[in-house]
Amino acid sequence: MHVSSRWFSLLGGFILAGGVLGLLSETGLARVQYAFLAAGGLLFIVGGTENPIRERVPWYQLVGLGDVAVGLGLVTSAFGDPSGTVTLTLQTTLLAAAGIALAVLGADYFLGGAYLEVPEEAP
Repeated sequence: MHVSSRWFSLLGGFILAGGVLGLLSETGLARVQYAFLAAGGLLFIVGGTENPIRERVPWYQLVGLGDVAVGLGLVTSAFGDPSGTVTLTLQTTLLAAAGIALAVLGADYFLGGAYLEVPEEAP
């Protein structure tokens, strides 16, 4: 079963909106997290819609880079305590692990799918 690339643009819209709202309201390390989320959302939108960029760069590479950016945002948020201290808890460990896993899946998508089935043409 293939997911339509259009769904990535819808998901990207939500992620981009959250990232931009976060950038407007936060400071410090949280801004880095929201910048990664905004970049990932933008890459999902560009990868999920017909546009001149997608004519030069395959859609799955754009979406893969979006996954990497969102994954890095999750890793950043795992260690982004407002007090500036880094504490290793189950929550930070799971959030960091999820971010790393998403970034690895995104890298596989970007490379054309050694482990994931990635269609050449946008479904």
